[in-house]
Amino acid sequence: MLRSRVQRSRQRQPLLIELGLRREVALQQLFGALQVDAVFAARVPAFHRYSKFPSIRRDLAIVVDEHVSADAVKSAARAASGDLLQDVVVFDVYRGKGVDSRRKSIGLGLILQDVSRTLTDEDADKTMRSVMLRLENEFGATIRT
Repeated sequence: MLRSRVQRSRQRQPLLIELGLRREVALQQLFGALQVDAVFAARVPAFHRYSKFPSIRRDLAIVVDEHVSADAVKSAARAASGDLLQDVVVFDVYRGKGVDSRRKSIGLGLILQDVSRTLTDEDADKTMRSVMLRLENEFGATIRT
């Protein structure tokens, strides 16, 4: 297979010379068209080791003023959670019966996990208290009942 490729490229080389192109120029044009610089400038994803320990999901439904964005709430939850937080998702935004008309309810799902040990309920409770305290202080959030 390789031998046939080499033979074909040798057969094409006289054709390139005949056309007035040198092999190097042809390769430069080929690689220029491929935009090799853009390929090398791309960021390679970082490797993150998977934990062999289970994750815990805790849901939190809070009520905040209407102008508070779900992204701002997610960012504050991330900042308050520390290293145990693997992911935070908004699974619900509710306006309507049971919620003041100037406020809305946002449901968050927090995925907690440690790479060195199994988390206890106390670990998760401590993280959730920290998140709730941050949301109360920053947005005046209350737990939805």
